[in-house]
Amino acid sequence: MKGLTDLFRPGGGEDDDGSIVVAAILSEDFQAQVDHLAVTGHLPHWEKLAQRDFRRLKENVRACFNPGSSPARATSLLLFPDWGALLFMGLRAAAGAADQSFARLLRRCADYLGNDALRRPFDALLYGGNLRLDGEENLEQAVVEIGAPDSGLDAYLDAAAAFLGEHGLKRPFNRGTAEGWTPFDSGFYTRLLQHFGLAEPSRELGRNALLHYLFIGVPEKIRPNPLFAPAFMPGSEAPGTGYFERLYSQRDFDTAPSLMFDPAHYAAFAGREGDTDGALYEDFLRNGLDRQAPFSPLFDGDYYRAHYLDPLAEEGGKRFGNAVRHYLFTGALQGWNPNPDFDSDWYLREYPTARTDIKAQKLLGAFEHFLLAGKSAGFHPTAPLQTLPVGEREAKILFLRRAIRAAKTFDPAALSFEPRGSSDISVIVPVSGRFAFTASLLRQAYFAKLHSEKVDGLNVEIIMVSNGSTDETDSVVSEVAGLNLVVFPKAIGFPRAVNAGAAVAKGDTLIILNNDIFFEPDLFSRLAKGLRADPGLGLFGAAILLPDQRLQELGSLIFADGSGFGIARGEDPTSDFAQAQMEVDYCSACAVAIARADFEAFDGLDERFSPGYYEETDLCARLKAAGRRIAVDGTIQIEHFEHGSFASGAAGEAVQTLIARHREVFRERHAEMLTRQPDRAQVTRGATLDPRTIGRYRIFLITRQVPAAPPSGPMPAALRIAEKARMLGADVEFGVFEPSREDGRFDEMSHRLVKDWTAEEGLAGHIAKNARRYSHLLLCEAPGAERFADAIRAARAENPRLIVAGDEMASAEDGPIGDLVDVRMIDPDEAMLRSILDQEPPRR
Repeated sequence: MKGLTDLFRPGGGEDDDGSIVVAAILSEDFQAQVDHLAVTGHLPHWEKLAQRDFRRLKENVRACFNPGSSPARATSLLLFPDWGALLFMGLRAAAGAADQSFARLLRRCADYLGNDALRRPFDALLYGGNLRLDGEENLEQAVVEIGAPDSGLDAYLDAAAAFLGEHGLKRPFNRGTAEGWTPFDSGFYTRLLQHFGLAEPSRELGRNALLHYLFIGVPEKIRPNPLFAPAFMPGSEAPGTGYFERLYSQRDFDTAPSLMFDPAHYAAFAGREGDTDGALYEDFLRNGLDRQAPFSPLFDGDYYRAHYLDPLAEEGGKRFGNAVRHYLFTGALQGWNPNPDFDSDWYLREYPTARTDIKAQKLLGAFEHFLLAGKSAGFHPTAPLQTLPVGEREAKILFLRRAIRAAKTFDPAALSFEPRGSSDISVIVPVSGRFAFTASLLRQAYFAKLHSEKVDGLNVEIIMVSNGSTDETDSVVSEVAGLNLVVFPKAIGFPRAVNAGAAVAKGDTLIILNNDIFFEPDLFSRLAKGLRADPGLGLFGAAILLPDQRLQELGSLIFADGSGFGIARGEDPTSDFAQAQMEVDYCSACAVAIARADFEAFDGLDERFSPGYYEETDLCARLKAAGRRIAVDGTIQIEHFEHGSFASGAAGEAVQTLIARHREVFRERHAEMLTRQPDRAQVTRGATLDPRTIGRYRIFLITRQVPAAPPSGPMPAALRIAEKARMLGADVEFGVFEPSREDGRFDEMSHRLVKDWTAEEGLAGHIAKNARRYSHLLLCEAPGAERFADAIRAARAENPRLIVAGDEMASAEDGPIGDLVDVRMIDPDEAMLRSILDQEPPRR
């Protein structure tokens, strides 16, 4: 590497330019200029030098330019943070003193510096290091590129000199002096380098963050402060635009230099509505930052302090006085949330490409990515409310409050259940106190009766059996017109209460309800019509939801030991699997329909199961033994307060003891039938249920990316297969292992998505954990799926009935997973897909 010795040693050049430059730098006039600039804040590092002997500086300068001086020593002077300004002014002074061409002197220096790894300090100050002045021709071209006047190089040099003469290097974030301010923060810049694993200010740069920024940070588009985003700056991609110089010198923008800063919001706070965005931005950094001024309506300082800073203060004993400064300079990089409605962790899990964008563009984190790109792409700032988990206890509390509100405002005179003719449907509701539940149910039943009669022409009677109620139930309910109230002073149990209601019923269809439910007005007519539509049905029920809106059961199975199993418990009631009618072993009597003739022919509910549990299981078993079928319709849904109507205040242990006792009664009565029932361990191992036990298929379709339907043209093969499988009554879940930006919109589709990038599990873990959940595993458009070979092999061993099918790529015999594929599918039509679903698994 050449040193300045080779360029500017006295007598070393044909025009002796070097001696002129040295003389100018060492002159007393130049020292006076430098002192003046230091006093006015233009050379922030000069105060440190001024503490030394100025003569020593002169000796160092002479030594750098003397013959035989090493390149390293000459370069070391360049590394002084203010050297660019000193050199530039020295060249100007030399040109003036000797009537030399400033352009010639600059070209000679640029010829050296243009090939130097550090580039030109003075050019870095001016144009962010975007110009490479490697020679006269390149310099002239660079002037054209930045749009200099037609007068050429001298006009460019004059403009450059004027800029440095006016601004120089200013103190970073010196908030007290107008001349001493620059939009650069060395502490933040260093933290940013550490956060992204970039080189920190090195020994070669004198460990000076500002110099590192000018030489390296500007070309790499690393931000100088939290509210300056090069990725957002208009025109920042064009060579020579100098985005930092634009802010540094002009301080006037059409838009703010970051979407994190909202000028209008800050202007309203500061009372500066008429100012430009650039002036508001500067005022915030100089003044508003220390006053915790609101920089954005999306930052909630109270939330941030309570959620992050106060706990830190309690742990470490250190209080953080400025929430705004802490978030911008520290919290955003750590992924802390600016408000309660933005979840950084969820955002990065749901939209994995955001991580790549953040690293590539050196963004502060998920929140800035959302503002810059995610919002326009339709990304959610947090998990949609309907997808967030709700605690079971909290959901029950809300359920109870709804019921209590109904009881507080209950007016018996406002309801009438007077018959409109002969009854088609008799609704039987056993109650045992819990008036709040009963009041709520009567209001719902009133509108359900109107709907059945006016929309479907089915007359309804309501029969309420008070089963030893000790609260206001009997006295208040007796005032409701048209309600058939049957009262038992002492508790007789659920089975006997239902039988008593059926004994006075007039309708051809009986509907048995619990009182601790919420339902839609079409419940009565849909249950009655569903039952009547199929003469082979013995009992027809609704899907039962828990108060947290997960499934309690989609009908139930009976196992060989007599225990029951609520199908799909805990799952989403809106999934494809739940939105269907299917045969089951029994339905809980929260909301079921049965023909009155069948109820009477089978002697109703067996009162040996009083006070409750297993009475409906027993009735369904007797119906099935006589050739009748039991079915549930997942599209008819009720919400149920589990165990609410049966035993107010009963301990869970007491309920389980009762269930165990009645299970033994059931096993004795139906011992022969239980020999044909599946073993519990064989069916329920894994997530929920082997769908073959109820004639349904659950497919896990592994593909590379989420198959999105194009605006025109054919659908992707994976999506075509999924839609055809749905038409055949199968439930389809997607497993995706290479995410794309569009994957965040998958919630618009009807299929469940299992993402390989989910930190909690991953696709291989999901396959292994849920081997018995699926009947089929399909590989389609999945290059790279061989990474899951071990998981698929383990799933086949865990679930011998699992059928693995693959497209032409996956099922190739010489392919990496060809030996794991049982069935080859080549864009199957409906018939071929049906044959795959119905195929018996091969023996392994």
